[in-house]
Amino acid sequence: MDRMNNDDFYIPLAYQRQFVWSDEDSSYFIESILIGLPIPFMFFADSEDGRTEIVDGAQRVLSILHFVNDELKLEGLKILTLLNGKLFSQLHKETQRRFINSSFRVVYLEEGTTIEVRQEIFNRINSSGIRLKPVEIRRGSIDGPFSQLVTDLAENPLFKELAPLSDSAKKHYDDL
Repeated sequence: MDRMNNDDFYIPLAYQRQFVWSDEDSSYFIESILIGLPIPFMFFADSEDGRTEIVDGAQRVLSILHFVNDELKLEGLKILTLLNGKLFSQLHKETQRRFINSSFRVVYLEEGTTIEVRQEIFNRINSSGIRLKPVEIRRGSIDGPFSQLVTDLAENPLFKELAPLSDSAKKHYDDL
């Protein structure tokens, strides 16, 4: 945080987007740290001016910085609901210490990694893979009687006959 406040980090706006996370997005990320979820790798590199370039992870780093600097009031937390409406300075000292001492996995790119390679890394990290559909997220995060009813109805032979699906659609749980 000290290095970020001292402008030792650099976010290359030539290929990175500006800070676009909402306070709720940032709060959700902060909550993930506080409950101990693993945070995806961040990618850093040496920049030509001697600072550390954030190749990937700018939204996460800035969210942490805003929170620690009391520029982010937590909102929309789903697990640590008692922390909604709190600034970092309003947390218990042990919670602050646990947050500050959180560790993050960083890949530090080799010296001499060109701007083109850094841009390609950013592109691959942020554009590869297939985003989950809302039904896939619901299926993986919500359990209970209604979810079981929907699953049972999707197996109904009449439903399958009236609403045939491709194999690809079935893999994405479109029947649910």
